[in-house]
Amino acid sequence: IGPLAGAALVTIAPWQSIFVFTAALTLLSFIGLYRFMPKILPTSSAQLPFSWAAVALDYRTVLTNRHFMMGTCAAAFVTLPLLIWISQAPMILMVKANLSPIVFGLWQVPIFTGLIIGNFAVGPLVARMPIAKLVHIGAPFVLGGLLLAWVGMLIVPASYIWLVIGMTVSAIGSGISSAALTRLTLFCTPIAKGTASAVFSMVMMLIFTLGMEGVAVGYPHGGNLFFASVALIFGIVFFIC
Repeated sequence: IGPLAGAALVTIAPWQSIFVFTAALTLLSFIGLYRFMPKILPTSSAQLPFSWAAVALDYRTVLTNRHFMMGTCAAAFVTLPLLIWISQAPMILMVKANLSPIVFGLWQVPIFTGLIIGNFAVGPLVARMPIAKLVHIGAPFVLGGLLLAWVGMLIVPASYIWLVIGMTVSAIGSGISSAALTRLTLFCTPIAKGTASAVFSMVMMLIFTLGMEGVAVGYPHGGNLFFASVALIFGIVFFIC
């Protein structure tokens, strides 16, 4: 819905209006959370004294936990192909393929539909099998979709259709695997989940930033084949982790 709505908005208003629209939605969300989100009260008024040494020790414990770091990397790299698509899709579809904003938005629909399908599949699947099994179910979709996109770019480098098909299949697997990876990673350490979540988020953001900026630099020189190759490498790293 987002890409299509954004494409429709820029056809009737300046592109800067997207930021105004996003700010309005953010304010509305904040008001809704403030008024309706249940308050979580502490069970005890006793509080432990704050200690920088204890915080540093917790962070060190999490950062040196091999299973946690491998899970964090896997969660990042299973999501990264979709993120580099989001960042480079305007270049691929609008600049290189010369599509209009509305058509650009329509080509996003299959990919995000695949992600939604994967997310919805988690509920029925997790009720019937261990959560770790979801990662194994999603992995073939991720690698298969990225491999399909790569082969398509080898055969017809200028055809974005193979990229869309491959990214759609990959998005299904990402939707299935990512939630399971997050749950497994956060609960593989006894450290407080606030600290674990902070480290998880920081490492993922670092990987996302490096991956997206690297593709942004390389795409003008390598084109669609470069994009598909890097996405496949990210998928392989996820599989190895």
